[in-house]
Amino acid sequence: MSVVTESARIGENVRVVDLEPLTVNSRKAAQLLDISPRKLQDLTAPRGPIKSVKIGRVHSYPVEHLRRYLRDLAAKTA
Repeated sequence: MSVVTESARIGENVRVVDLEPLTVNSRKAAQLLDISPRKLQDLTAPRGPIKSVKIGRVHSYPVEHLRRYLRDLAAKTA
């Protein structure tokens, strides 16, 4: 995802910054964790430790929650 950080007129240089998404959909979350979408459903709160947020009709996964889950999992297996 790119965001223009300054207003631009024709002929002006524009600075573009790449931003990391704050949330990802369930397919991308499962892919990031290298698990199946069904396993992600099992791990999603209230049954499991991963929290999702509902934006409109879609459940999204905050990237920070996915990172926290991996940190906690690594700490348990260390």
